[in-house]
Amino acid sequence: MRPESACAPAPQPLSSPQFRAIWLASFCGNGALLILGVGAAWLMSGITASPRLVAAVQTAMMIPVMLFGMTAGAIADVYDTRRVALVALGVGGCGAALLAASVGTASVNSASLLLGCFLAGSGAALFAPAWQVSVRRQVPDQAVAQAIALNGIGYNVTRSIGPAIGGVIVAVGGASASFAAALALYLSAAAVFLCWQPAPEKREEPAISVGAAILSGIAYVAKTAPVRALVARALAIGMAGGSLSGLLPLVARRQLAGGADLYGILLGLIGLGSLIGAALVARLRVRFRSGRLVGGCTVATGICYAVIGSSGSVFVTGATLFLLGAAWVVMVTVLNIGVQSAVPHWIAGRTLAAYQAAIVGGVALGSWVWGVVAEEMGPAATLVFSGAVCAATAGLTRWLPVPDGTGLHHANE
Repeated sequence: MRPESACAPAPQPLSSPQFRAIWLASFCGNGALLILGVGAAWLMSGITASPRLVAAVQTAMMIPVMLFGMTAGAIADVYDTRRVALVALGVGGCGAALLAASVGTASVNSASLLLGCFLAGSGAALFAPAWQVSVRRQVPDQAVAQAIALNGIGYNVTRSIGPAIGGVIVAVGGASASFAAALALYLSAAAVFLCWQPAPEKREEPAISVGAAILSGIAYVAKTAPVRALVARALAIGMAGGSLSGLLPLVARRQLAGGADLYGILLGLIGLGSLIGAALVARLRVRFRSGRLVGGCTVATGICYAVIGSSGSVFVTGATLFLLGAAWVVMVTVLNIGVQSAVPHWIAGRTLAAYQAAIVGGVALGSWVWGVVAEEMGPAATLVFSGAVCAATAGLTRWLPVPDGTGLHHANE
């Protein structure tokens, strides 16, 4: 079933107090990571001139999704999602506390920065599948589709305003203020989950160990051709397009001669574009086949990278980042829809985790690889080159097709 036809008119998810509370808590949890990331990336770009180390900040924050993604998905499928979310927020809070303490005691260095980012990223990797799967405990079955859509909107709103807020905080109070703000947001989100008392979870699959759940999840992805193709495609796109996330602080600081506030604004423009892209996904899926959408957005992403690498204008770079945000979110949303349509609920956490591990882990690895390349070529030339590589991945459609996401879920139940 296509997602645009799956939404039931009633009941409205936001009429549920517990959904509203968790929805707002997700703003805090997801926003904390974004604000922390702005502070860490900007601080790293100030203490070292190495593009490799600056890019490593994003790698440290994202690589946990690849390393622990399947484990996190299995944990979400096996254990109580509320408790899992609490642990995840605690881990993220530890990362923020470490960074705040390092700056406060003047002991911060590249190693402590990367360790704090890795902890925050590990918390995010554990939180994401638990939060997504727990939606079925917050609203009636008829409202689940709407609730999932609202969660997606909320996440994109957070992506839009979180980095901009982080940039303002860093500009006004320094990186330490961004780490303190992130810690406060983690604690606020944890308080909401601590007070939430949901009904016991209903499991469609007999209780199994986490190890067995991981193995069954890997086996399911490996044997299910549509999911296998989507995960491989996501990994390729992530690695090819991972350059900008690591090099954008250098674009803002060196290429555009800006400060932390400009860096936050540039990130916010990507998020704002993603909001527009998210609003257009349903209409675009009606008009175009999924494979063509993903291919077109991949080429558009590559072109945007080349423009950003060549531009010395704040206006041109900002406008291009806005378009990039729209193209990127359409691309990853169509892939996400394909994955969710291809699997039954009992294994949804693991397959979603596999997809997230591929796309986010690909960006993490790509960020590090392109950072190494930038040591030799420079950030601007690296962005242009990575744009060409990203656009070239559109040719993978022949070998890694993107299904249209209709009827696959029922075929697997």
